[in-house]
Amino acid sequence: MTATLLLFVATIVTIELARRLHLLKQFAEMAAVSHRSIRLLPRTGVSEWAKERAMRLTALKLLGTSLRAGMLLAAAGAPLALALVLTRGTAGNWTSRSLLVVATLAYSFARRRATTRT
Repeated sequence: MTATLLLFVATIVTIELARRLHLLKQFAEMAAVSHRSIRLLPRTGVSEWAKERAMRLTALKLLGTSLRAGMLLAAAGAPLALALVLTRGTAGNWTSRSLLVVATLAYSFARRRATTRT
């Protein structure tokens, strides 16, 4: 039961970190840069040199956004990863796993609902 409680708390901390670090916003920004680079190639009336230069700059921006999003993902997932390492093999029964999933989903939905109302 202690392992299940530790995993629940680690999951809640991970959810809160993902919300506070604006993790989904970072991945959306990365997708926007990717879409911009896709729209860049078929442009007509622009020299190939300008397209190549724009692609290099877009590639650097995409690299930066993907590294930032990856680092934030690793930072947000660190508490859960640590809890999984600490509770290795101890939270094995299906009842506690099911309870953990239900409690985590309930918290996540309640948190989202409370945030959208204010």
